[in-house]
Amino acid sequence: MAVQPNQQLQLDSSQELGFLNFLRTMPEKPATTFRAFDRTEYYTAHGPDAAFAAKEVFKTMGVIKSMGTGPNKMEYVTLSKMNFESLVRELLLVRQYRLEVYKNKGTAKNNDWELDIKASPGNLTQVEDIIFGGSAAVTSSGVLAVKLSGEGNNKVGQIRR
Repeated sequence: MAVQPNQQLQLDSSQELGFLNFLRTMPEKPATTFRAFDRTEYYTAHGPDAAFAAKEVFKTMGVIKSMGTGPNKMEYVTLSKMNFESLVRELLLVRQYRLEVYKNKGTAKNNDWELDIKASPGNLTQVEDIIFGGSAAVTSSGVLAVKLSGEGNNKVGQIRR
């Protein structure tokens, strides 16, 4: 289980409304595409992607927060860089999902979000540093085969004194 998120999405009401309007104008995506938003120090996922990230990364729905009010209400979850890297590896290498990461090209006050990273299991170029970087969360596994054999009185691995 991952460490609970300690980042808090801090938007004033006009920023929140602008971001929610941007989310609603985005084109429909397949269920096997995960969208994230790069907030410099952390990432956010919204709507169904927030629920997916909560289940996969934190193993609980208790980390989901809400933004907006009434019919504009939207669930979101924040992901630290380490949690995001772990999720990206799971999405692309295990589940064969596609990934879209948006970055705000404007100031913090406006919503000038642009597609910054687009990756799929067959196109990992933009996320190689995330997936294969020097993160401590990456573990290596390998296979080793040893064949022991002996001929006559010669035994492999025997130490004579």
